[in-house]
Amino acid sequence: MVAISASALVVAVDALRAARADWRHAEGAVSRVLRAARSLPSRERRAAGEAAWGVVRGWRAVELCAGASASDEARVRVWAVMDGAALEERLRAIGDPVERAAVRHSFPNWLFTRIVAEIGLVEAEAFAAACAKRPPMTVRTNAARISRDALRERLATEGVASTPTPLTPDGLRLDGHPNLRALACWKEGLLEAQDEGSQLVASMVDAPGGGLVVDACAGAGGKTLALAARARGGRVVALDVDARRIAELRERARRAGASAIETALVAADAPAPARLRDAADRVLIDAPCSGTGVLRRHPALRFALVEAEVDALPARQVELCVRFAACVRPGGRLIYATCSVLRSENEEVVAMTLRKRPELRLVETRRLWPQRDETDGFFVGVLERAGAPATSSTPP
Repeated sequence: MVAISASALVVAVDALRAARADWRHAEGAVSRVLRAARSLPSRERRAAGEAAWGVVRGWRAVELCAGASASDEARVRVWAVMDGAALEERLRAIGDPVERAAVRHSFPNWLFTRIVAEIGLVEAEAFAAACAKRPPMTVRTNAARISRDALRERLATEGVASTPTPLTPDGLRLDGHPNLRALACWKEGLLEAQDEGSQLVASMVDAPGGGLVVDACAGAGGKTLALAARARGGRVVALDVDARRIAELRERARRAGASAIETALVAADAPAPARLRDAADRVLIDAPCSGTGVLRRHPALRFALVEAEVDALPARQVELCVRFAACVRPGGRLIYATCSVLRSENEEVVAMTLRKRPELRLVETRRLWPQRDETDGFFVGVLERAGAPATSSTPP
């Protein structure tokens, strides 16, 4: 049982209503509702947020107990008093074990069925349970400015304890969930919020010192900044189709002092820029994907996903790989990455790319899972182009 005051209940219901209005952008919607409730003490605002997200994470289980036609207020009230034993009794009435597990963990049937088909029911339930937990706050040290150990000491002086991440050399896992933007370390550009799995993707790019890296789907630049911090005299060219995200990347690069980054806006279906063809030591394709690997961080996303749209993604992902493979110089590498846990977006995309680009060969793949690695779910495939490296990898 969770205690929630009458005033916090009102805000929680408003937040839940805002989340349901647009599952894909629920985080921003909930944040706006909570920020607007300035008259509520911070402890009660936190309680309202926890209640709203608790209902989202347990949406189907709450619905099973409250009824499909229950109001948002009724759902919050049911969540606050929901008893595990009573829930299990209701779940036993669902005959199909896969559907029963999907309801227990509040996944759409079609999505949970696909995950079961890939990793089995027991592991799928472990994955779903991990997605129900709030992820840790992980930051990446700006290695161009400070060492991880030194950053850890700086954070401690600001009252934030941390531990080094086991999979990446620059990551720190913070105790609790402090407001990063209020920290002097953040304002000075010494760190960036970034999941350890995302950091590992960037580290697997493994660009040679002084080389050229093309980040073909840079977005707002989380991985771009990680690549630039380890550029060692090289350059990172960040491409994206969205001018707003490019603008955000430029601002983040300015704060981080990342002078190695060059940004460019590209058309969605245009060929790779001519000046970059056969020029890059590394090309990262952090492809648009279903996001099924980041459901613990974005719990409402599972209800925004549409099966037909997910089915259409691999064709687009292969097209990106084929198009930007033209940038890889002989002996260079293309690194394909997603934050999806579905084979159709990962191993199968790599296989189709290799068929269309026979000059590439598969070097390695890596999978990360929240229930196994305590990171977001990621896939990385490293493909290498045949041929000897050119004498100079930096284009004019």
